[in-house]
Amino acid sequence: MVRGDHAQAPSARHLHKRAGVGGAIDEFIRLNNQNPKPFIWSKTVDDILKKVTHCKAVIETPH
Repeated sequence: MVRGDHAQAPSARHLHKRAGVGGAIDEFIRLNNQNPKPFIWSKTVDDILKKVTHCKAVIETPH
């Protein structure tokens, strides 16, 4: 039961409009792109694929 005077919380799709979040993200990207650094993979392809296989097996296992 919900009282009529309670406002609904905003949905996730409206969060980008709150308190200039979109502008803050744009500013972060702009500043970060002034001195970009390449992403360096720390795992091999085989390590990543083993992890994916394991995760899929866990997700697909009935509980």
